[in-house]
Amino acid sequence: MRHLRLIVCFSPAALALIACGSSSDDQAAEEMNGAGASAIAGARNAAGSAGIATAGMSSSGAPNAASGGTANASAGSSAGGSAGDTVSGAANGGRSGGSGRGGAGGALSVAGASGMAGHGGASGGTTGGGGSGGGTSATFPPNCKCLNLGPPVCTPTGHVTYTLARAANPTADQQSAYDAITCAMDGAVAYYNCNTTITKQLNVTYNPDVPTADGAYNGSVRFGGRDYMECATGMHEIAHAVGVGTAPKWSTYSVGGVFTGQTAIAQLRAITGVKDDVLHSDTQHFWPYGLNYASEAKSTADLIDHCLMVSAIRKDLGL
Repeated sequence: MRHLRLIVCFSPAALALIACGSSSDDQAAEEMNGAGASAIAGARNAAGSAGIATAGMSSSGAPNAASGGTANASAGSSAGGSAGDTVSGAANGGRSGGSGRGGAGGALSVAGASGMAGHGGASGGTTGGGGSGGGTSATFPPNCKCLNLGPPVCTPTGHVTYTLARAANPTADQQSAYDAITCAMDGAVAYYNCNTTITKQLNVTYNPDVPTADGAYNGSVRFGGRDYMECATGMHEIAHAVGVGTAPKWSTYSVGGVFTGQTAIAQLRAITGVKDDVLHSDTQHFWPYGLNYASEAKSTADLIDHCLMVSAIRKDLGL
């Protein structure tokens, strides 16, 4: 299998990309399936409101990490701030910890323009040191990580929660899947709650008949393929569950291969620093920063930018 992995889904009505769910009418079902997917644009199917779409990224769709800068892992470590402590994006993708490069709150410093103040203490140095009263760390199960990193530290602003359905007497296969899904969803939920103000209750299930993973607007998230039980995939599915590609107004703004919502466009350009950057979309997905491929998530900045884009898209959708 190539390193790029496509996220595709399906429902009884129609195949689609990474966000599938149950067969309810309000659900734009989709499942991740890397086989035969286009890396340029999603193929579409007119059947049903969800249609068929691949998660194909355009050649320009890869996350632009250069303009965003590099997260300073030590910034805010004393203050209790974190990379996930900013809800609205800073200009040109840069996120400083507050006034100066680690000032009031000192949550994170990233090369770029100044952004929102962190939730840390009243003062901080260039590394965020000296602050107090910072955020708290999310709790990950033992040996669970997101992008090989520990849980983010922040003052949560979101209220995304999930319930994982479990068999009363799980088989070894089921228990193994439950453990992997818990790691994936705990990481995904932690990043959403640190970087958005979204409220959503998710109902998560393990379904071996699902070849990859899927999510739906009704809050259903299903995992089947073991390779997809990971944090970035969980975040992609949460995006579908909160309206990306699934909300009633999606087709109003996703036209001709681009997403036209002005809030989302402005957020993208703030992240990349490209004044005329285009937000690509299809019947179910957006890119860049849609985490349509596992390979898109290379750093915590990519995960944060995904959250910022989802929040902006939801605002355009009236959510």
